[in-house]
Amino acid sequence: LISAGGDRLTVSWRPTFPDRTESCRFVCDAGNGGHYRNVRTLGKELRSEEGEYRCDISGLAPGREYRVLAIARTTFKPCHGALTMFDTKGVFATIASPPERPAPPVLSSRTRTALKIRWVAPSGCGRDITGYEVQVCKGATSTAGEDATADEVWEAITDAAESKTSVRLQAKKLTPGEVYGFRVRATNEVGWSVWSEPALYSTAASVPSAPTALSVAPPPGDAVGGQLCVKWEAAVGNGDPVSAYILEQDDGAGGSYTVIYNGPEESFLVSGLMAGRTYKLRVKACNSEGQGQYSTVLEASGKSSPPAKCEAPTLVRAKSHALSLRWAEPDCRGSEIKGYRVMLSEGKVGADTPNLFSKVWNGAERACEIATGLLPGRKYSVRVVALNAVGDSAPGGIATFETEPEVPAPPQSLVVVNKGMASVRLRWRAPEGGGGRPLMGYRIEVEEAGQGSRAINVGPTVLEHEVTDLQLDRMATAIYTVRVRAINKVGIGAPCDMIRLSPTLAVPCPPSAPRLHSAKPTALSVVWDPPKQGLPGMALQAPVEGYRIEVVEEAGYSGDGVVMVYKSDECRADLPNLRPGVSYRVRVQAKNKSGLSERSAVGVFRTESPIQAPSRLQTTLVPGVDGGPELLVALCTWERPEGQQTMTYHVEVDEGGEGSADFYEVYVGKEAQYSLTLHPGRSYKFRVRAETAAGSSAWSVIKGFSRSISSHGCPENVAARLLDDNRTAVFTWQPPTGVVATAYQVRVDLQEGKKRRDDEGFEYLRADLPEGSHRFQVRSMVNGKWSEWCREVHLSIPSYGGGGSNGMGSQHSRDAPILPVFFER
Repeated sequence: LISAGGDRLTVSWRPTFPDRTESCRFVCDAGNGGHYRNVRTLGKELRSEEGEYRCDISGLAPGREYRVLAIARTTFKPCHGALTMFDTKGVFATIASPPERPAPPVLSSRTRTALKIRWVAPSGCGRDITGYEVQVCKGATSTAGEDATADEVWEAITDAAESKTSVRLQAKKLTPGEVYGFRVRATNEVGWSVWSEPALYSTAASVPSAPTALSVAPPPGDAVGGQLCVKWEAAVGNGDPVSAYILEQDDGAGGSYTVIYNGPEESFLVSGLMAGRTYKLRVKACNSEGQGQYSTVLEASGKSSPPAKCEAPTLVRAKSHALSLRWAEPDCRGSEIKGYRVMLSEGKVGADTPNLFSKVWNGAERACEIATGLLPGRKYSVRVVALNAVGDSAPGGIATFETEPEVPAPPQSLVVVNKGMASVRLRWRAPEGGGGRPLMGYRIEVEEAGQGSRAINVGPTVLEHEVTDLQLDRMATAIYTVRVRAINKVGIGAPCDMIRLSPTLAVPCPPSAPRLHSAKPTALSVVWDPPKQGLPGMALQAPVEGYRIEVVEEAGYSGDGVVMVYKSDECRADLPNLRPGVSYRVRVQAKNKSGLSERSAVGVFRTESPIQAPSRLQTTLVPGVDGGPELLVALCTWERPEGQQTMTYHVEVDEGGEGSADFYEVYVGKEAQYSLTLHPGRSYKFRVRAETAAGSSAWSVIKGFSRSISSHGCPENVAARLLDDNRTAVFTWQPPTGVVATAYQVRVDLQEGKKRRDDEGFEYLRADLPEGSHRFQVRSMVNGKWSEWCREVHLSIPSYGGGGSNGMGSQHSRDAPILPVFFER
């Protein structure tokens, strides 16, 4: 041995035969008699000047004996030829040192106030461990050992129940829920080891401590009477954060406590305190472990102010003229509520319009019925004001309710406007009360003495109606009573005062259709023939006093004229203030003391236009965007009128086929073309007119085109005639050839009738058609599909004594009126 340290040995070996020694290998055991390990092999060139082989052995444990061998390799050759190996052994000891650094202590058990820890005994480094020192740090946050922060304070602790060399320790009298750091070190005869790394453990949590400093705090700016603000200091959580505070209050008369607040805040605004009473309050804290102790009791008195604002009332029951309400009691603010005031406003009113409310009820109850001045089906806004000895509360929340609707009141002022031989025109005014729901119409009840009654329903905007099918000529004996009722969604109202109708002179016959006398750009002059009188079987008529003329643009025709003028008995009228280039429909009614006649036939006349109509209308059928055979588009084009620069075109299309005149507008624009998607099985017509700032042109000629299905399957041999009474029209046909038709449908004047089975015959009779010309068509159902309508057949029904027609015209006597005759184009 040359030298010894705590973890190393330096040894040397001098060979017996230096010249014959080639190398020296040093090996060492583990210090406990175990296996040897190679340390180092030195060649003879590494010998010292003294001829020794030296070796440093490191990584040894302090205070332990080690066996070291020096194995020499020589050049001696024994009989078997191997090199001779010599060894020698020495036993050496390292120097003893303080114990090794212990491992961090681990937790064995814990309670709210104690922690039990243990650790593993470290190596004594050649000497027996004679004791341990344990330190604790409250609130430690670092496990850095020697690098712990300077704020951490470590204190030594002992456990009288354990010996000095025990590896267990119990720390007592700790704070619940607090984190503690523990470290340990060992000692032997040489000295103390290094401190172990700290280990952090916490005690079990406990319920919070009692809050402190419960007192009255300054009230907030919006505090009112009956309120008191209290506060307290936060309680200690004892290892678990405080989650809520429970504030309790007695009734001010020594009664039991009740909870008035449960939440995380450390203050609360107590309400509902009555003036003149002393209240007791206390508070406790809560966490996940449970509820802590109560604080000291605080005694305080309440003050008063006007009541709090009432909430919006609720509806108990709604009637047509009354509302039953109730509401919740508001906070009295320290003074008992003496009564309530109910305010009402018609309609839905906001809180920003208080002046619209008026008082409708006073009382001490929290419910009332408002039964004065309410109308059915109306909305009303209601609010409540509370009163106490201090004053009135602010106006409460607003609620809107609706009274129940009822049937409407009777119509007013029923009068007869015109009276004829078979009709009477009535007029009335709308009822004063609609029952709270919009009117849906009127019912006219006509009762004939001894013959029963009938009802006629009209729309809600109709305040004038003509009742027909009466017998009021001077030869009749019928007596009628008429009254009117209003109808809404609830039901039918009471009737108005009835009026009596008795026979009188007949109204005039209708005049002839007007004829054009002259036309100007802004005016038309028309003439007509007066009504016929004195014919056989005709009732006596009062003299004609004048005429009523109805004028309406043909494009906006809806049945009634928009311009109505009363003229003298002269059969001529000038119609001014018309638009240039516009077609007008004109019809005339005669008037006498008994009333107005039926309207005459319509005459269509056109004012002169400074603009020419578009011309050269063309249609080209092209495939649609998808290119399929089922989609075709008609490209409609026309030529711009000469002499016009800027104009707008109006295009109208009719899909009704032959004989139809139901045009509707499909395009308004400046381009001289329009694309129309075609539907299979339909025929089309279109027309165009131009419009500029100067006016509108006439309609162009009508251009027709078709994408119809084959006319195969149409009925054949279609004809129309009149029976001998000159009133009944008979329309006949024959089944289509080559197919089987299962049903037929007839339309008269483009009005389609009901479907007829094939076993109902091939004849159609109508005895209710008015005088004049009518158009008949029929189609058949083949294989579940309707065919095209057949060609139109025209038939004229004469006014008086006229002969029949076969569809090509009418035969009349010399005295019969001349009627228009229509032909198929």
